[in-house]
Amino acid sequence: MIAIALAAVGSTLASAGELSNDLPNTTSTGGSLSAAETMVVDGAVSSFRSWLSNGLSDSNGVVPGWLKRIEIEASKQGSQDPIFSILTVQPLYQSEGNLDTFFTQLRFADQKRFGQERQTTNLGLGYRRLAFDKMAMFGANGFYDYEAPYDHARAGLGLEARTSVVEVNSNLYKGLSGKAVVANGVTERPLDGGDIELGVQVPYLPWAKVFGKEFYYKKVDAPNNLIGQTFSAQIVPLPFLRLEGGVTRDNANPTDAFLKLTFSLGFGADGTSAAAKLVSDQPFEVASMEDHTLDKVRRENTIVVERVATAPGISIVIGRSN
Repeated sequence: MIAIALAAVGSTLASAGELSNDLPNTTSTGGSLSAAETMVVDGAVSSFRSWLSNGLSDSNGVVPGWLKRIEIEASKQGSQDPIFSILTVQPLYQSEGNLDTFFTQLRFADQKRFGQERQTTNLGLGYRRLAFDKMAMFGANGFYDYEAPYDHARAGLGLEARTSVVEVNSNLYKGLSGKAVVANGVTERPLDGGDIELGVQVPYLPWAKVFGKEFYYKKVDAPNNLIGQTFSAQIVPLPFLRLEGGVTRDNANPTDAFLKLTFSLGFGADGTSAAAKLVSDQPFEVASMEDHTLDKVRRENTIVVERVATAPGISIVIGRSN
């Protein structure tokens, strides 16, 4: 049954890519399925193709842009429970030639933190401006972050400067809610903080980037502020899949490795996936940023909290996020 499910997922993704003109129809089940299993897989794929074509694509069978900007992500860091999220970036206004773009970024995530089920909602508005013949992009954004069921709230302000080769992203976070009782003798509060990140394209591999980020959060009851770094690599091996993995370290928690898998029909549309071009002729591919005005904002979406337990002793934990 696992083989059937994996084959169905692979065939489904290939079918979706075919409709979006991003993927060749090259999926194979490896010849390991029986005739009956193949019929089940083919039937499922056929049903999905019909549903997507009739319900979501236009008259030419092309998946619309708004759908390509919906991402489904699963992430895992260290021993923490995984985070599952759905995110979308949609335009509010774009001028001629996309020189000016106002957009909204919306995200909903479900996770278990400190053994408790939680849901995070991120509501963002942003503005981006193309410059230098569209070879560079500058932007600013603001976010409201909310975590249920304990009513943690936070505001965020971000700035970004990007080209196809290098990018800089910076964010400030301000806790809006006070101390919340989350269990008997245990309280939490959101912390103020910020981060700055540098991303650089890997030479000769336009579908890969490396990132380095410095972050800090101001303590309230803890003895020291939280200060740390994140180092990661991001690749787009296939037009529908983005992988990012790395390590996070700080002065209050053990060093943890993390991995993020993100699925979207919109990746690789500009030819930056490994499936489109494995190795470039140039060390760095300098390209227009016009197709990136609706990329998602890189920021910390999970609210970082300080957790204090007062019984039987005093224990303070600053909850890092992945």
